[in-house]
Amino acid sequence: MPRRRRRRQQPLRFDFQPPASPPGRPTEARRRRIRWVRVTLVVALLALLASVSAFFGLMTAVAQQAPNLDQFTAHEPNMVGFIWAPDPAHANGWVKIGVLRRGDARLILKPAQISPWMKKAIVAIEDRRFYEHKGFDPAGIARAAVKRVLLGATEGGSTITQQLIKNLYLGPQQTVKRKFQEIVLAYQLERSWHSKPRILAAYLNTIYFGHGCYGIAAAAQFYFGKTAADLNVGEAATLAAIPKSPAQFDPLHTPEATLARRNAVLDAMVAQGDISASVAAAEKGKPLLGKAVAHRLDFGGTRVPYFVSYVTQELVRRYGEQIALAGGLNVYTTIDLKLQALAERTVHDALKGVGPDGSLVAIEPATSHVLAMVGGPRYSKDHQFNIAVDGHRQPGSAFKPFVLLAALARGIEPDTSFISRKQFFDLGTNQPGLAVVNDTPDYTKQPMALPEAMARSDNTVFAQLTQAVHPGNVVKMAHALGINSPLDPNLSIGLGGLRVGVTPLEMAHAYATIASRGRRVGGSILFHTPEAGYTSPTQDPISITRIVFPDGRVETNDPASTTVVSETDALSALDTMRGVTYGSPQGTGFRAAISGRTVIGKTGTTSNNHDAWFVGMTPQLVTSVWVGFSSPARPMKNQFHGAPVFGGTFPAEIWHTFTANALRRSASEDWPPSPGRPQDTYYVDIFKEPYQRSSADCRNVRALVMAIHQAPELRESSCDNRLTIVPLMTGYTRKQALRAADDQGLRFLYELVPARPGDTPGRVVSQIPDAAVRVHKGDPLIVYIAVAVPLVRVPDVTTHGAAAVSVAQAVGRLHAMGFAVVIEDGQQSSSLPSGTVVGQDTQAGAPEPRGSVITIAVTGDAHAVVVPDYVGLTLQEVRLRFAAVGLRVVATRSVGGHALASDVVVDANVHGGTQQVPAGSTITVLTSATAP
Repeated sequence: MPRRRRRRQQPLRFDFQPPASPPGRPTEARRRRIRWVRVTLVVALLALLASVSAFFGLMTAVAQQAPNLDQFTAHEPNMVGFIWAPDPAHANGWVKIGVLRRGDARLILKPAQISPWMKKAIVAIEDRRFYEHKGFDPAGIARAAVKRVLLGATEGGSTITQQLIKNLYLGPQQTVKRKFQEIVLAYQLERSWHSKPRILAAYLNTIYFGHGCYGIAAAAQFYFGKTAADLNVGEAATLAAIPKSPAQFDPLHTPEATLARRNAVLDAMVAQGDISASVAAAEKGKPLLGKAVAHRLDFGGTRVPYFVSYVTQELVRRYGEQIALAGGLNVYTTIDLKLQALAERTVHDALKGVGPDGSLVAIEPATSHVLAMVGGPRYSKDHQFNIAVDGHRQPGSAFKPFVLLAALARGIEPDTSFISRKQFFDLGTNQPGLAVVNDTPDYTKQPMALPEAMARSDNTVFAQLTQAVHPGNVVKMAHALGINSPLDPNLSIGLGGLRVGVTPLEMAHAYATIASRGRRVGGSILFHTPEAGYTSPTQDPISITRIVFPDGRVETNDPASTTVVSETDALSALDTMRGVTYGSPQGTGFRAAISGRTVIGKTGTTSNNHDAWFVGMTPQLVTSVWVGFSSPARPMKNQFHGAPVFGGTFPAEIWHTFTANALRRSASEDWPPSPGRPQDTYYVDIFKEPYQRSSADCRNVRALVMAIHQAPELRESSCDNRLTIVPLMTGYTRKQALRAADDQGLRFLYELVPARPGDTPGRVVSQIPDAAVRVHKGDPLIVYIAVAVPLVRVPDVTTHGAAAVSVAQAVGRLHAMGFAVVIEDGQQSSSLPSGTVVGQDTQAGAPEPRGSVITIAVTGDAHAVVVPDYVGLTLQEVRLRFAAVGLRVVATRSVGGHALASDVVVDANVHGGTQQVPAGSTITVLTSATAP
């Protein structure tokens, strides 16, 4: 094998001829310096080559190991969504009424919706080889690396595709591995999308332009008041200048720097051949921004804010905040803008300058579509609480139709009668204690059938009906009809005395179920979270008809129905309620009547006039109207032309005006009469479950007219049927009354009440039951005995003008004068500090017995204590329960003598479970010996 001749290693040759040595300096020193420069340059170049080789080698290795793009989850940008209302006058039949948007949500545009100048400007300044590379730009990466190594300068080497990958998939982390993944994924994205215009549009939709403008649509509107499609050359160059550093290049706050950057963009566009030098020069001479632009980011105003807030709440419950507020949804709703305007005008005109607030909800019963919603005072910074949806208020007698339907479901027919009189109600063996209904005026003291009791809104008749039906069945019926709020199975439920209260929306939906002949109509989409406990979408009325997602997917909320009451029962209830508006004698809702049209509804008023309702129906429209003070709640004693506000006043008038105008072009319709059922009268032991027939004179037996097919089983048994006559007690002393009660075998109870003008202290002034009534021996008889109590004039503790009265000051003055205090707590007021007294239920200067309860209305947090429930508990249990919240107890025994720890508490001077009192207050309770 021939030997290879080794070539001699030759030194590197440079075509470099040093200049002649200047005179006076040694040539050798200069040569040494040149040699060091050469060595340094060679080392730098070798290092650069090594770095570039290592870079591309590492990139190749990462590319080989990098996961597929499909394995990454895209972080979709937050997108703006819109809420729409039907509008036949609009071109496409819909008009925008609200926006769904989080802080960084944006409107996603298609490539054709973005100005070509904007695309050219951003490419020229950010990625001039965008249309040539395959996702990453090796030349750009090398150039950035050289400048970093040699000059220490920072220059971005990322392409537009890489930046999109970082925004959508990887996030802002800056690591070598993440950078290589970014390059590989950008290459994959280019191959998978096969569309430079799509990538460029996606990039422009994601980048931030400052001042809360995410995406080009927001930026075009904020800075120039126009759409992205309408941007001209100069405007596009200005916007392209911002993303590199929105704080540094801010057209509003740093116009000089932004102007220089804009001009650089124009120069880049000239270099790219996008515009001529003369066009660039002309654009450079123009101002940065126009003068007539408001620079406000607005994707569209809210036309019906209370309804929009409700729709948004529904969406959040179903989809969560991210999808609901930033998912780019288009939500189509049921609101009728003409009826909405009519509702707002009607409520405002009726209550203008009066004081109380009003709420109205109108529903079409056939579809359960919510057509109008007035959530309270006109929406503003200070008034955003939606009473229609979130205002849980006491419904009063507007709840009585639910008692009636619960009775019909048990077979009790409307011909059933109860005596209209004050009386005790035994709460049964499982609920020891007594309840007294004593706030219904104009007792007839005669048997009254249910239609007349409904028209008169007689409390004692419906308390007896509630007792016969059982409160738990009323709860079930109310929930079945469409009431979602929690309800307690107490005897007071039949009179609308609820712990939590109900909303106008719930009441409208429940009455719509009656109007739909027992079919609860709702949607096919459930807008409740699983923990809410609801499984049927028909539990709510329909406010949303269709939801369109950005990917084109559509969810349709079609009407669906659930039969919860038989058609016969629903029609019987409607027949029973007709006298409320057209009855003779005059029903409580006569002001709601519309000439020539069938109107069926019910009034409702709480005992302290805090809440007034009218909920009414026609076959085409069901509307719920509430009137009251919402911030804070307080009595309406003289707001109706100097008289108290009842359900038959403002609410009935508002309902009449709204419905008469809403249906003025619609023909009058009516429901058919109920076909009825064969019925008969039975003597029923109402405390038996199921019902049992028994002897007429037995205790707990009531005469009920019932459907024959639901007649209770006859079980004859012996019972204590000894009857007696209640004696007349008026004018008796306590001892005389006790002796008379003992003679008749009655359980004697008494209560001391402050003597009023004309009363004789120490004498009985009233009694329950009334004299001459036949009752069972052993039944309770309570008498009210007048006592001489000094009358004290109530001080004025309400804030007037700028002199605010704090709750502590008011309570101190009232307690010092011997009054008990109840606090009505309300929402915050922008004009008054929290804890300011803004009203009192008893007029200043009025003489009241010492010890009377005065209710004050307080803004915001009054640091009050809710009085715990007490009825049916022993005195010892009540003392412990009250002490736990810082309240003291003074007890009076209804039969005289000292109250015992084992006594049952049957009443108090304040209501348990709802009313609030100042911390440390003393509560006076009435006890009774435990029933045998």
